Amino acid sequence: DVGFFIDRLTVLLLLLVTGVSTIVQVYASRYMIGDARHSRFFALTALFTGAMTVLVMSSNLLLTFVFWEIMGLCSYLLVSHYSERPAAARAATKVFLVNSVADAGLFMGVILAFLTFGTLNIPEILEQARAGGAVSTHAVTAMTLCIFLGAMGKSAQMPAHGWLPHAMEAPTPVSALIHAATMVNAGPFLLVRLSPVIVLSDTAMSVIAAVGAVTALFAAVVSLTQTDVKRTLAFSTISQLGFMFLGLGAGSFL
Repeated sequence: DVGFFIDRLTVLLLLLVTGVSTIVQVYASRYMIGDARHSRFFALTALFTGAMTVLVMSSNLLLTFVFWEIMGLCSYLLVSHYSERPAAARAATKVFLVNSVADAGLFMGVILAFLTFGTLNIPEILEQARAGGAVSTHAVTAMTLCIFLGAMGKSAQMPAHGWLPHAMEAPTPVSALIHAATMVNAGPFLLVRLSPVIVLSDTAMSVIAAVGAVTALFAAVVSLTQTDVKRTLAFSTISQLGFMFLGLGAGSFL
């Protein structure tokens, strides 16, 4: 069933998404004056904000996946806003390809969640996980790793980190809205949302922590070598996200 699941985590993310989106939209209203694709830009940013809002409130994994994909589509279209520039066109293609491969992993995770728990309703899945019923550890590990693959792509963790610096070819408001404040946080959000399931697999938590630690160190070092301020901020964002995943892998979900 399509529905909403509202708790403290949801409220926190809603404040982040709507707060940042409001500031960016106000800034962009002046920044994009005279742009040839002015209407298209604001239509896509509004669609992206709506998709992220529904994603954090969703009570169903399939609905979550649908709006996860809508965010990816908006990201591709916004990065290619200046498609007449070869660099922007190449960057949009890379964003699309990297996220598509990662999203295939997330889709497999959604299928495995249904096969493991018999439902796609998030509250029911969390209730079963907390009850500690007869759930196969191997099935939970496979499901968690597939979902983490989707989160890894959306949040630019190694080896799927390369798309975020290239996405800075988009207009500056897009860099602030999608690639530094909201979309990249969808990965940690999804893992925190499913944390009662993730803690059932020590293997999955170890993998999440290891990827986060390597990404945090690597991106921090690379950011020191950048001469473009937007790319410096991109790698800095990747590093901070790496610390988030390291914390999640260590069990610090809240």
